[in-house]
Amino acid sequence: EEQVYFVRSGHACGDGVRIMRLPLGDLGSTAQSIATLPAGIDVGYQLSLDVRPERLDLWFSRYRCGPDQGDIYRLRDVRT
Repeated sequence: EEQVYFVRSGHACGDGVRIMRLPLGDLGSTAQSIATLPAGIDVGYQLSLDVRPERLDLWFSRYRCGPDQGDIYRLRDVRT
């Protein structure tokens, strides 16, 4: 089943940041949290999927709010 991946957070940088997924066929259903970031850590504008037969990895930009330092991170096998 195809999924939509997105980020939810509070009003401030690094406030309750969660990476979520939702079935594309049922956008009215409740979104499922697949990752919660520590306080003070946020996600940039990029989410990318790496689709392989054995797994589906999600790549995203993640950074610290104070010093604006960041990097690219991967969530392995987000299908499970």
